[in-house]
Amino acid sequence: MIAEYRMHGSNSSRNAELMLLSSLHVLERQALNLGNLKSRAAAFHYGVREWKRQYDRRLAADLGGVIRKRQGAEVARKLRLLAHYYPPGPALALLRRLLPTGGWAARHGRS
Repeated sequence: MIAEYRMHGSNSSRNAELMLLSSLHVLERQALNLGNLKSRAAAFHYGVREWKRQYDRRLAADLGGVIRKRQGAEVARKLRLLAHYYPPGPALALLRRLLPTGGWAARHGRS
């Protein structure tokens, strides 16, 4: 079997917000089928953590982009989303804004 994945600007996988919300929605629907097995609950919580980890920094980077473009409504929505799913996200976006090219360590020869 051969699979091909085409990358373009409108791919859903490039939209961190859509991918996170869609993935978590699927997991929430599956939560109804967990039953009383602790191993299933542990696997469910692991999955939620992994999806959040997959998209948290991408969401923070997206927030930095909309801040730079001064898209007020978009900034507010992404801030709420990050605060809910990834509390360090707004601070990370602010740091990215203050240190946009490589951060302090890279500019001071400390990588």
